[in-house]
Amino acid sequence: MRETTRIASAITKNENKKVYDEYCKRILSNKQILAYVMKGCIPEYEDTPLEEIPAYIELSATESEMIDEKSIEVVDEAIPGSQIKYDIQFEAALPCKYKAEGSEEKRSSDKEKLCLIINLESQAKDNPGYPLIKRALYYSSRLVAKQKNAELGFANSKYGEIKKVYSIWICIGHAKQKNDVINSYTIQESCHTRIWHAPRNHFDIMTAVMVYPQVEAFQKGKEDREAQKPVKTFEQKLLELLKILFIKDFSMEKKKERLEKEYGIMMKRETESEVMEMCNFSDFIEERGIKKGLEQGKVNTTVQHVQNLMQFSNLSANEAMKMLGVEKELQSVILNKLQQA
Repeated sequence: MRETTRIASAITKNENKKVYDEYCKRILSNKQILAYVMKGCIPEYEDTPLEEIPAYIELSATESEMIDEKSIEVVDEAIPGSQIKYDIQFEAALPCKYKAEGSEEKRSSDKEKLCLIINLESQAKDNPGYPLIKRALYYSSRLVAKQKNAELGFANSKYGEIKKVYSIWICIGHAKQKNDVINSYTIQESCHTRIWHAPRNHFDIMTAVMVYPQVEAFQKGKEDREAQKPVKTFEQKLLELLKILFIKDFSMEKKKERLEKEYGIMMKRETESEVMEMCNFSDFIEERGIKKGLEQGKVNTTVQHVQNLMQFSNLSANEAMKMLGVEKELQSVILNKLQQA
């Protein structure tokens, strides 16, 4: 019975994680939200006006609010027996290259203009039993390595055609000391004898970015004070946006109001539906957690009372529960607890 309960709990926990992950992926695949992530985490876009960035994503001519469905849950089987699945993976054009090419007649093909490969992952916990940064760097390496493929990248020895990779990890749950931290991990050049520098684009081919928005829930009335604080950098603005999107203390109406007023993100029906579903799901999990906690507290207290009666009144467990008036449905649970003690 105990093993069955443990398995059922694991299945429920896994299902909850899958549902939450799905909502995160859908929200982060909104091009307006992606634009904030790219401008705040990728230096190549830091001088690009925010409203122009969606045009560089997949170079899509459509007015779609979301990225292509094929860019969500992308399976990588480049190494046999080592399948990984990227939450979001898409290609984007570099702003400077895109503008420099001039008129339509002089521009190269869309495939040649897509110069960056961007992977975006949402993570509920940053301590899954191994260093998450190593996983981010592994994903980056895989995205570089699998480009040696005629269909996906380059053929033969054309290593000059390797596209730069960014793997960006949004860590929703993490230790308090990481609040509002954005760190990047990249390849750097070191000169050990004489000073000579290779062109940066010859070695700067992958970067992992770890983003840790503040995890504390807002206290009553604090959200208004936070909204009034002057935002000094774009990175701070990105962190605040992620906080609004993923902290459950905000109602759907409050999220929508702040996204539109402070970020100019006008949610269309699809994104609004995803945000609402995530709000409802978070509330459901929280309520169930509170209920479960209350029930567990009641059981533990009852077990303590039963043990006291058994010890000081020389009663059996059943006699003690009868004296305390323990509900029938709880009696088997109390007996199991007593056997484990």
